[in-house]
Parts: sequence; C-alpha cells; structure tokens
Amino acid sequence: PALFGLGVGCDGPPPAEAVPLACDDLSALGPADVRSREGFAYAFPSRAEGRSCANCCFFQADEEGGCGACSLVKGPIHPGAHCSLWSSGAGG
Repeated sequence: PALFGLGVGCDGPPPAEAVPLACDDLSALGPADVRSREGFAYAFPSRAEGRSCANCCFFQADEEGGCGACSLVKGPIHPGAHCSLWSSGAGG
C-alpha cells in the first residue's frame, strides 16, 4: 500500500510502466502550432479503434519510452493518441 498517499509503498516506487505518460505540455509551441494540433483533431486517448500514433507512419517513438514526436504535428505526441492525419503507410 502507498505510504501517506505518496504513491510509494514499502516496495519502493511503482514500476515505470505504471506511471501514466503525460504529453500535454504545449508551452514550447506557438499559437499557430497549438491551433494546428486542434485542427488535426489530435486527441488522447485515441477513439479510433486500431489506430493510434504508435502505429502511424508519421510517429517517431521516444527511445526511452516518453512522449514521441510526429513529422506532421508539432509538440509532444502520446503513443496512444490519434489525429486526422493518421496513416498506416500502406496505402491508407
């Protein structure tokens, strides 16, 4: 159990995969890039079954398991997100 609500029990901190990934810090983006993300309907979590940034040909995964990048959408990209530009790279 967690100690005093700190999220740390007697066994130490939770494993890295249990910590939720937050990719919503847009402070480094200008207003035009933020509007662009909104225009492409970037959303987390993906509501398109079988389609997420993780399986899109434009997604560039982070080697350490953090937020990735996209060659079309600026800013931090969650692997479980989706946008209207999604493509498998195999003709659609």
